[in-house]
Amino acid sequence: MEVESEDKYFAHTVIKTFKFNRTHTGINITFDLYRNFGSGVMVDVQGYKFSSNEYRSFPIVFTMNVCEGLKNNDFGLQNLYLCGHPPVCPFKKGHFTICNWAPDYEKFPPYIPEGRYRMNMRMKYRNRMVTSLNFYMEIKSTRFMFYQ
Repeated sequence: MEVESEDKYFAHTVIKTFKFNRTHTGINITFDLYRNFGSGVMVDVQGYKFSSNEYRSFPIVFTMNVCEGLKNNDFGLQNLYLCGHPPVCPFKKGHFTICNWAPDYEKFPPYIPEGRYRMNMRMKYRNRMVTSLNFYMEIKSTRFMFYQ
């Protein structure tokens, strides 16, 4: 995972990943918000698929309001609130921790092709970039084989 942020908004960002089990990875995040953002934080998401030895643009592209995504539990974002001290909407300045978070894969779109992906997420407030996250993932088949 790679993080770029504007120093006037974010600081002391630490992100650690770990294996929950054989198939799932968890994330621990600690960060400081230096200003109040309210409910107007938007995230632009662009997906890239690894092909021919490089990440190429892939048709996973969308923009969403972060507070609406939390409210609707998009991608299992409500799991953020199971552990730690995550920010709540409207976002206010302070020190925050998110622990043992993993997305809910049941809430992802079906039929994403197998492969390696880079997801670029740009968080914006009033059309100004707050932070940019690149995270990498691999989609593997979950087919079951039955033998007679």
